Amino acid sequence: LDTCTVLNPDSYFMLSTDQSGYPNNIDINVLNSVISPYDGNLYVDPENGDNDNSGTSPEEPLQSIAMAYHKIHVDSLQKNTIHLANGIYSDSTNDEKFPLNIRPFINIQGESRDGVILDGNRNIYLLRGNNRITDYSFKNMTLQGGPIPTYESWEIENTLAFLYYYNHRFVFDNVLFRDSYAKVAGVLFYNWADSSVVKNCEFTGNTGGFALRASCGLNQTQFINNTIFNNHKPDTAAVWPYSHGGWALGIGFEGKSIIQNCLFTDNPFYAFTRNTMGGSSYLINCTFDNNSELDDSPVIGIYDSDVHLYNCIVTNSYETAFKISVGEWQQMIHSHLNIYNTLIEGGEDEIEYGFCQHSDTNWCHVHYDSTNIDADPNFLGLWGHPYMIADGSPCIDAGTLANLPDFIELPEFDLAGNPRIVGDSIDMGAYEWNPTIVGFNEIGPGSRNTKPKLLRASPNPFDWGTYIEVKVEAEVKVEAKVEVYDNYGRLVRNILTSNIPGKQEVLWYGDDNNGNPLPAGIYHIVLFSGEREIESLKVVKK
Repeated sequence: LDTCTVLNPDSYFMLSTDQSGYPNNIDINVLNSVISPYDGNLYVDPENGDNDNSGTSPEEPLQSIAMAYHKIHVDSLQKNTIHLANGIYSDSTNDEKFPLNIRPFINIQGESRDGVILDGNRNIYLLRGNNRITDYSFKNMTLQGGPIPTYESWEIENTLAFLYYYNHRFVFDNVLFRDSYAKVAGVLFYNWADSSVVKNCEFTGNTGGFALRASCGLNQTQFINNTIFNNHKPDTAAVWPYSHGGWALGIGFEGKSIIQNCLFTDNPFYAFTRNTMGGSSYLINCTFDNNSELDDSPVIGIYDSDVHLYNCIVTNSYETAFKISVGEWQQMIHSHLNIYNTLIEGGEDEIEYGFCQHSDTNWCHVHYDSTNIDADPNFLGLWGHPYMIADGSPCIDAGTLANLPDFIELPEFDLAGNPRIVGDSIDMGAYEWNPTIVGFNEIGPGSRNTKPKLLRASPNPFDWGTYIEVKVEAEVKVEAKVEVYDNYGRLVRNILTSNIPGKQEVLWYGDDNNGNPLPAGIYHIVLFSGEREIESLKVVKK
């Protein structure tokens, strides 16, 4: 080529693919370029910018994100950032070029979530990540106004963000997805994306398909934390062979998804589905309320896969809370549903069994633990987070830390941005009860519970050691155990095993089972009666 946009065009500028989207090799020799890539951060302002500016400072911003993508240098060792000023980015306001062809190792960061608005004006989707585009992020922005489906062809692009396949290690942080359609995919859609993170996001007022649809391959893990799924509606205009959709969150295939501190509310169809090929999802401290109003749908569907719930709340389910089933595949895949320390309105009766029998064999397996409760969670119903639990809620300190899988790392904050663990143990649901939050003194005394404590530690915080006092109740007929877990739920020390009623005191030096000193931090002393968790106490090692 005599002249190209840049001297060394990568797949962002020029790409040849086969029918599956995999790149073919292209040999290019460029003599001249229009743009010299800039190795540093760039700035964009849709109202005050100009694409003839340098873009290297807020005082001389570019006008469009697409121009910043053209100009920025990609470095796998040192990521550069494109900073977006508040304003509306669209074809009609700043001549934005959608969909943005995502570049690897580049961060896109808005000034504020509600101030930076990317709008497709109902004509076009906004983001595309081609095969194997990795290590990028989008933060602090709103995506809205994707195209309205025509139902004349299988357009996957009826979405807002179509990330295609193998987009590993991306992050969406504090992004609002709203007012858009998904015909056969998701408003946010990605497949086989290892170590992907969606956190502090919100999906609200979208229609059809899924709000978020993802899949993870064998030995891959995906994370969805502190995210709200609200009012995702089926598309009643859809015509055969297209489904009306209306699933809020759907995960598929063999890998592992970890979903924590998420809120699912007012979704009239499925709130969550896990399906196909035997993968596993771990729902931890999630709250589900007022879902599954339509078509006899469950709140949570488990199909040819495994779903594990810990410390969750499931209430106001119109039809049923759970449905477990299996399908016909090349080889049989069992479905498993395991529920621990979770409040389910209606209890175990909320589990519906679908098609589970093959050749006189049961392929659906449910474990409903004795730690689950059926009660009113006593939601607060105030302020911007009405699903916070109020004073006296049975969810307070009713969660488990000890029984969480070893690979779970708890988020530092709950869905409201408050500390995730307050008091003696973790609560159920997406919010942690915290009587120190301003305003709680107006609705209650702020005490977490009134039952007598069986565990005490003094001093707390401690330096060289703390005395742990244990009261083994006389009515306990099985062996009592006291164990210490770190803040990630990993067992670090066995303190005591006893079946003798009464008070006992043990000096713990802040060490592990091998006598090695543990680092400073938060630890949880847990009392068991047999395998049942009775009480826990938070201690701090200085």
